[in-house]
Amino acid sequence: MTVWLSIEHEDKDSVIAAQRVNQDMHWALEQVKKNSAIHHQTYSYSTRPVYGEKESRPSAAKGKRIVAWQTTQQLRLESEYIQKLTKLIGHNYK
Repeated sequence: MTVWLSIEHEDKDSVIAAQRVNQDMHWALEQVKKNSAIHHQTYSYSTRPVYGEKESRPSAAKGKRIVAWQTTQQLRLESEYIQKLTKLIGHNYK
């Protein structure tokens, strides 16, 4: 069984968004490493701007401005032991 998880945070400060994703991923990896039957790999770390409209500008100058930053990282989990994997991700498998 393979499971893809995604951690995502958004903040006006790109550094804070990245720090939150890094903290969450560190915690997730600590949980995964407790079980050697589950293989893991991190993927696709990115930080991108979130745009909003500029306020009260002449129509010629209207455009987009950055209002926040969104940071995302994915975690791939794989195991032959479905019960162990589903328990780790918080599902009850019977």
